Amino acid sequence: MLKHHNLKVTKAVEFSFLLQEQKAAQTSQFQELYESGQFRSLQPTYVIGKEFGSVEDAESFYRYYSKVVGFSTKKDEMRRDSQGVITRRRWFIRSHRSVKDSDITQLKSWHSVGVKTAQVMDHFVDQAGNFSNVGHTKKDLQNRLDAVHRNELQSSNVDCVLSYLTAKTVIDPEFFFKYTLDEDN
Repeated sequence: MLKHHNLKVTKAVEFSFLLQEQKAAQTSQFQELYESGQFRSLQPTYVIGKEFGSVEDAESFYRYYSKVVGFSTKKDEMRRDSQGVITRRRWFIRSHRSVKDSDITQLKSWHSVGVKTAQVMDHFVDQAGNFSNVGHTKKDLQNRLDAVHRNELQSSNVDCVLSYLTAKTVIDPEFFFKYTLDEDN
């Protein structure tokens, strides 16, 4: 009886190992498709109605597919009962939108001559061919510009304080100050 029990455990372990290998191979297959650029040529007929062996396989496929299309997935808010069984699961979608440094440079240049953010965004859409090819929204552009301005203002403030303290050492020989720089200066 004990040998029979060990045999079952061994087979269960082997089966579990095979499942893990299969999942890794499936994820690897999706990763290879993504890296080779073949995801870009997927037709909607291939994606719609596609069946997967497990939720993990579907998530892996969807994660790589979403990168190509321009959005990402995020699981969030899982509720479990007292036995640990999932009773509620809400899915959220988050975008891959990002504003390139070159876009910010262009935006700052156009702002300096009075062009508004909405007009700059229209220009980006014209350049890209359509809105979905731009990679960000007008609000993303404005938020990123605001962040850049805040960072520049902080740097400017630090420079002003250092200049003031340096001048004070010239005026007052007993005045002393010391500062250190971190990796961000």
